Amino acid sequence: VKKFGLLAYTGCLGSALFGFRDLIELANILAGADGPVVKTEIVSARSDPVELYGGGRIDSGPVSEYDFDLVIVPGFLFLRRSKIPDVLSQLRPEFYFLQMSAQSGCEVASICVGSFLLARAGLLDNRRATTAWLVAQELQKLAPKSLIDANSLLVSDRNIVTTGAFSAYQDLALYYIDQHFGREIGHMTRSATLIDTNRGNQAVYRDNTLIRAAPSKFA
Repeated sequence: VKKFGLLAYTGCLGSALFGFRDLIELANILAGADGPVVKTEIVSARSDPVELYGGGRIDSGPVSEYDFDLVIVPGFLFLRRSKIPDVLSQLRPEFYFLQMSAQSGCEVASICVGSFLLARAGLLDNRRATTAWLVAQELQKLAPKSLIDANSLLVSDRNIVTTGAFSAYQDLALYYIDQHFGREIGHMTRSATLIDTNRGNQAVYRDNTLIRAAPSKFA
């Protein structure tokens, strides 16, 4: 049985956190085994409850053992790109958690701008990575020792996996379902959820008018 830890932190997107978890749980059901193939656990790096973006609270408490096979880092929302450092400045316990997880041999993966937490924790150094195309340049500045591929939807490099924008939690979950359950269960999960994952490139979604139309939102 594999053990996946889903890292909840203040301001993270509960939709990505719970959406990833629910796809894994569906795969467990479709696998029809006596017990789960993969166990998921929502975890925190803090003693205090974690407030998710838009409401909702996680009371999981701090992790005492770094015994996960995989840790998933969801993304967060921001009003302006210039505010991303402010978000990161509040997440030092999460950086330590990610560093300790990686040192223990755990695989670490991020959804969307969760990659910025990996970068600040030093996990992207000398690796290829991706993130939401809208903020790829900012991630490259934060992680100058890494190679940020703004076009790829999913990049795997030596136990670190990063993905593109918001909906990529689906692609990431199915990536691990294919790995740990097999492609047959992966196909069944895609069919049951109507998820089209025949996409591997973010470039086709790039829309520069998104920035020009609302410069105050993303400047």
